[in-house]
Amino acid sequence: MIKLSVPIYKQKRKDMACGFICLQMILNYYNKKLTYNEIIKLAELDPKVGCWWAQMACVALDLGFKAELINYNLSNIYDADIAKLKGKKLIERLKKQKRKIDQIYYPEIKYDINMIKKGGKLTLKIPKKEDLINWLKKGIPPLLSIKIGPAYGGVPSKKRRKILDQHGIVVYGYDGKNFLICDPHPRRDAIKKLPEDLLIYSWYRGKAYTLLIYQ
Repeated sequence: MIKLSVPIYKQKRKDMACGFICLQMILNYYNKKLTYNEIIKLAELDPKVGCWWAQMACVALDLGFKAELINYNLSNIYDADIAKLKGKKLIERLKKQKRKIDQIYYPEIKYDINMIKKGGKLTLKIPKKEDLINWLKKGIPPLLSIKIGPAYGGVPSKKRRKILDQHGIVVYGYDGKNFLICDPHPRRDAIKKLPEDLLIYSWYRGKAYTLLIYQ
């Protein structure tokens, strides 16, 4: 049984700030206590729009933490060649990548570059269940992006899909069969644990976006 002491916070109804509420949980876990409004100010966040994962990494880096962003979004933003690059070469390649992608993803490239310049790490790979367990054993609670439909037991209605489709959670424990979850969603039945297979499936459906913050 692995169980980290991560506090739970809830996002406000109708906002899209699940990622930054998760960031608040993780910072608090490391005894860096910031209010919701302080995090919004640091990140220049619009809670009605949501955030990019590298944007959260930049906040952590500015506060003196180390950060690594992991995903395998090779269909919308990145490609296999980018996965081989680091440092200045990676930054230059990301700048060129903007010519090939939809404009909706331009902010992600922008924050990726900012994150790398601040000392953060971008890793393009498919993480595994064993990675989750190893991070927890090291005392690192990973922030994951999951497809919330499968996690909540079905596909959200059209009315709720925009809110519930892609969602940030913090994994804080593992009991051998289930992963223990801090879910910032304000609904009363917000998930508290997920069977390992269901978590991995929901995580992979979300392109396995993972943010690691550590000291």
